[in-house]
Amino acid sequence: MDATVRSPYQAPEGPIEDSASRKRRPFFLAPPAHKLAVMIVATLGLYLIWWFYRNWRAVQRHEGRRRAPVWRAMFSFLFALGLFKAINRIVAGHDATARLKINAGGLAIAYAVLYLCAWLPPPYWLVFVSCLFPLLPVNALARRYNEAIDGELHRAEDAFNMWNWLGIVLGGLFWLLILLGMVLTAIAGWLPESR
Repeated sequence: MDATVRSPYQAPEGPIEDSASRKRRPFFLAPPAHKLAVMIVATLGLYLIWWFYRNWRAVQRHEGRRRAPVWRAMFSFLFALGLFKAINRIVAGHDATARLKINAGGLAIAYAVLYLCAWLPPPYWLVFVSCLFPLLPVNALARRYNEAIDGELHRAEDAFNMWNWLGIVLGGLFWLLILLGMVLTAIAGWLPESR
């Protein structure tokens, strides 16, 4: 019998993973850094809600506890520390990525401060968009973890899908309106006041 042909009666090689452990294995939303940046900027931060929601769901699946991912995503500036610590914990528990870690506290504080800049008056609120920078190390850690689990499966998030393009187009229109409003406000400030 040829050595390359496997017998259907031969026992599988390596550890067998049952469906319960496979279901509880987290798989984070960790797109490439350029896609994360484009989506956050283009959607005026709405993509942050999706990113936090999907990653809280992954933590919930792993821990088997209810975590209210919708509320944690909506108020991400309050719950960022919890998510960053949970990602650290999950990654540290995996053999291939055990040495990787992020400074969860520092990144969560930076994220919260930059996120809250959205409530500043115009044009200072634009600083809010830079809240993506503290997310980059967290996203990179989650991405390495995903690659260690299944390098091929997680690549589905690499390409821009139809929903991403819709968000970019609609967000681009909002950005044009915002910039137009800022320009018109500046022009109105230069015009002499009419009595």
